[in-house]
Amino acid sequence: MEALAGLIFWVIFLILMSVVWWKIVKRTGYHGALGLLLLVPIVNIVFMLILAFKEWPIQRELRALKTGGAASSKPMSPALIAVLIIAGSLPLLMIIAAIAIPSLLNTKLSANEAYARANIQTVLTAVESYNADKGQYPASEYDLKEGNYLVDYFDNIAKNGYTYSLSFSPEGYRISAAPEVCAKTGKKIITATNTDGVTEQDCR
Repeated sequence: MEALAGLIFWVIFLILMSVVWWKIVKRTGYHGALGLLLLVPIVNIVFMLILAFKEWPIQRELRALKTGGAASSKPMSPALIAVLIIAGSLPLLMIIAAIAIPSLLNTKLSANEAYARANIQTVLTAVESYNADKGQYPASEYDLKEGNYLVDYFDNIAKNGYTYSLSFSPEGYRISAAPEVCAKTGKKIITATNTDGVTEQDCR
């Protein structure tokens, strides 16, 4: 949730700065699209030097009006404006992507882990209910399914980035969920046994 809030903040900030620089540069007489270049590292320094030491188009127009002459400012071509907009937007999109992709990945991992925990709890509840009714642990997952203690099968099946493993014996059981790809589909291995309850450990 904090990562999403941070992403929203930076997206709003970058959009706001794009609008601000667009309007500031437009007041110099240059096309506002050039303001997007101020978001590009190194390029922004060069452009600021140009703004600082080169005569602005608006200054040329004012000087021409004072002297009664015509301003010799040539408008930008649409193609050049498009190139500048793209050049200025790419760093903005790259920054947003750099913030958004890890955030989305972590959100997906958290969702997979939460789903795995819920499934482990579902199987655990089914096993304990079977034991309470029958006075013994099931011999296999098939017993749970046939007795309507479980709706779906889990053993050796992948669900939402996790693969499940179920083993039973007269003395107890072991239920586990491990990421299909560690750190990419999940970070935790979740295990439930009749002796230790539910435990978690990093998959690395």
